[in-house]
Amino acid sequence: MVLAKISLKRILLTTIDICALIVRVTVDYEITTLPDMMSPEDSSMSDVDTPRTRIAVATDVDRLQELHRELDVLHQQLIPTVFMPVDGDARSWQAVLQRIEHAGSDYIVLELGGSIVGFAGLTTMRYPDLPMFRQSEYAYLEDMLVIAAHQGQGFGKVLMAAAIDWARAAGFEHLQTTVWAANGQASAFYDSVGFQTQRRRLQLEL
Repeated sequence: MVLAKISLKRILLTTIDICALIVRVTVDYEITTLPDMMSPEDSSMSDVDTPRTRIAVATDVDRLQELHRELDVLHQQLIPTVFMPVDGDARSWQAVLQRIEHAGSDYIVLELGGSIVGFAGLTTMRYPDLPMFRQSEYAYLEDMLVIAAHQGQGFGKVLMAAAIDWARAAGFEHLQTTVWAANGQASAFYDSVGFQTQRRRLQLEL
């Protein structure tokens, strides 16, 4: 499986935390190939069952909206004090398209049997432009999902391997993400692929 080569224009963005309780993580990987991220049983899959990753295109927006809705429902269930139900899409069609077309961001989609069953949203970030910060850019995983029907089959690691390839192709040394403390499943997954906690954001109930 080969992830399409990409050309990424560096952009300047300021990291803004908007979450109430998050754990910021970053990871330095040794060289990891896609087969290394798959379990032995994955290698026996037929072509029909073999997952494939690629960069999303404009015609994928409708399906990406559906997957975002599933992710939003999960957050509503896990953290109802922060997330609330939304009528329709929380992100406009144009906003999803913009991430696809923007030089500093991409969606990577996971296909199985010709259907998109997961995605990873990636962008370029940098530390705040303040004297105490070393000015460096890094890849940021904004959101990631494998639909419930295909979880627990190793597909998340396939998608993560593609996200790592994306970051490396852009010349980054770090891939960061955030995870809600209530999302134990996601936290365990990130731990399993080598992420390490770099920062904790705490909340005190008053």
